[in-house]
Amino acid sequence: PEAKRCTHARAPPAGSEMGWPGEEEFERSLRSLKSRSGSKIKEVAKLGIKYVKYYKHVVHMVEKFIKKCKPELKILALYVIDALCRQSRAKYGEKDPYIKRFSRKLEASFVDLLECREEDLDSLARVVGVWTARQLFAAEVITPIRSMILEVKPDVSGLDGEPKPPKNKRKKHDSQRPSKRKRENEHRLSPPEEKVTVDLISGGDSGPPLTSVLSRSPQQQQQQQQQQQQQ
Repeated sequence: PEAKRCTHARAPPAGSEMGWPGEEEFERSLRSLKSRSGSKIKEVAKLGIKYVKYYKHVVHMVEKFIKKCKPELKILALYVIDALCRQSRAKYGEKDPYIKRFSRKLEASFVDLLECREEDLDSLARVVGVWTARQLFAAEVITPIRSMILEVKPDVSGLDGEPKPPKNKRKKHDSQRPSKRKRENEHRLSPPEEKVTVDLISGGDSGPPLTSVLSRSPQQQQQQQQQQQQQ
């Protein structure tokens, strides 16, 4: 399918005191990022696409957020860049404006992004690994960023974009099959039970003999015969 044409209206220079139509809405959306909520991140990216005519202002606001936000929010800002660039590339193809615009100061942004919590470094590296594998950004943009990450954490994981190892879970029906076969084998090996008719004589002359059918094994029958002989 042909990529949609991206038309840009004249907008005030990014960083100027003049506002732009989506400024307050986009800023509120950024400030609402408090946790790794996929819906919130998608909402910010969706607004970026909505105000693509003002892409310079959108990028400037994200860069400013990265610089000023707390360490625990740095990774969320990176997810916003990732979601926004992917959606824009999918919609506008080679005419996407966001990847080119973020590329201008992406290395500087990663100086601030690497001030994230230590526990978020692997997640940060994984995003860069995916960008590398999918060639979302040019090699001359990504290569110095990869070096920066390795300087901070040499043993970081995910930088090559490798997927998480799959969990080795056995299916429920597979785990039950061996036990079922085992029960069938045990049933075949067990001695057959015989139905033995036994006269149960009630004490005294209070009534006629009572007859019932009991399930007894051959061993139980032999024990009963021995008892009768002893009597």
